[in-house]
Amino acid sequence: MTVFNRKLKNVLHTLTLFLCMGAIFALVGFVLAGVEGILWAAFLAVLVLAISPNIPPSLIFSLYEGKLLSANNAPDLYQIVRELSARADLPALPAIYYLPNQLMNAFSVGTSANSAIGLSDALLNSLNIRELIAVLGHEISHIQHNDVRVMTYADLISRITRTLSLTGFLLTFINLPLYFLGLVTISWFALGILIVAPTLISFLQLSLSRLREFDADHQAVLLTSDPEGLIMALLDILPALKDGDSYS
Repeated sequence: MTVFNRKLKNVLHTLTLFLCMGAIFALVGFVLAGVEGILWAAFLAVLVLAISPNIPPSLIFSLYEGKLLSANNAPDLYQIVRELSARADLPALPAIYYLPNQLMNAFSVGTSANSAIGLSDALLNSLNIRELIAVLGHEISHIQHNDVRVMTYADLISRITRTLSLTGFLLTFINLPLYFLGLVTISWFALGILIVAPTLISFLQLSLSRLREFDADHQAVLLTSDPEGLIMALLDILPALKDGDSYS
């Protein structure tokens, strides 16, 4: 499969997953308030996406007690990031943050124009240089394809769907006394939709996440030209993930 065909397949897959999530989201809105519910759900989604602030990477890493590294105190890391960023045609060099914890952790935040990569103490002390290059290639691939923004949008759709489903379920529960008195009717089919919708959305969100992670691994190999380095890094990181560490 050519690079173009692979990218086209991933775009279509991502679009399909988003359409499925949107359909479930709209269905929940319809169950709650008919056609107006669909319109209100769409309006709410657009509003949240429009007013959702672009949180600065520095603020996010401050929550992890991250320390911004400069090119002076981490010249080797910045040299690696500089070379990989040039290969990925990033418009701006990602900042690097040191995370003072003993979890095997690495993640990127922001957009291609304003991004940062966080590396934990455990990760820096456990991986060799080839493995570290592979991990940085993986994170730069996420930045290159704006994966953080894509997954943020998916998470927003998921959260709103869960909130609407919970609201509908609580309203149904409140109306149960009236139902037993014969004063109102309850659509058990609609209630079933409200129950299963959050699970379906979560499954689609997980599928989208796995797709982006696989694509980032593939792109990391292209950026580093070292598939063995990525394999070695994954063999070191995966056992730690079973103990609750994070890698994305």
